[in-house]
Amino acid sequence: MNNQERLGKTWEQIFGAEKAAQMKSIASLNNKKRVSSKKGKTWEQLYGIDKAAQMKLSKSISAKKQMAWRIGKTLEEIWGPEKGKQIKESFLQAAYKVSQRIKGKTYEEIYGEKAEERRLNSAAKNPIRGTFEERYGKNKAEKIKLKISMSQFGKKRPNQLGKKISQETRRKISYTLRLKNTDKPRIEDIIKSEKYKLWRKAVFERDNYTCQECGIKGGYLHAHHIKPKSLYPELMFDVNNGKTYCKKCHFNDKHKGIPKVNNRKFNV
Repeated sequence: MNNQERLGKTWEQIFGAEKAAQMKSIASLNNKKRVSSKKGKTWEQLYGIDKAAQMKLSKSISAKKQMAWRIGKTLEEIWGPEKGKQIKESFLQAAYKVSQRIKGKTYEEIYGEKAEERRLNSAAKNPIRGTFEERYGKNKAEKIKLKISMSQFGKKRPNQLGKKISQETRRKISYTLRLKNTDKPRIEDIIKSEKYKLWRKAVFERDNYTCQECGIKGGYLHAHHIKPKSLYPELMFDVNNGKTYCKKCHFNDKHKGIPKVNNRKFNV
């Protein structure tokens, strides 16, 4: 039987079942030996620098030619509906298995000695991360933001449907938006600072821990700014700009702000 007659036929059809089984086992053993001898070696170690460079170049060119006609096509378009669906399912199953295997593990636990190399490769593949401005530049970032905003205009997110936002959440959102893109220090950070605590103590001691509105002594006292700290930041730590109020009188004041840090009882 010549080569033309053998085309499209299996080993069983050409050599018979017994001889085909023997030849397959021999071929499998030879293939395993060949693979094991090459395992862990680079092309340069196997074929030399010059030949390795030629092989890499030819492989790259052939791969680009094979992939060129597939660009922009789905797996179903490339392989057909049935095979495309099978390939897609196998990809998803493999990806799920990998994700379960590495879930909650560090680079060191997954890759061992090659962890640092993998980390550097990952950083090189994704050099730019962060805000839209950092990734696309200021002008392009504004256009992208506007496009996203217009596409989401009037839509409700699934996690917001049928839910009411609490007053506390509204206050936090409002506060965050007010402070966005500003260099001013956060009010919470100022109130928790040691300088602010010393100012409060000085105001309380000067007023003998007595509310200057109703005259009650001790209890839940608040150090009130006569001139608002938002309008007069230079007077924020001036004792003469402070005034001792009880909780009720502070709430009834025109500012109506009751910082939670001041809700501390003084037993006098």
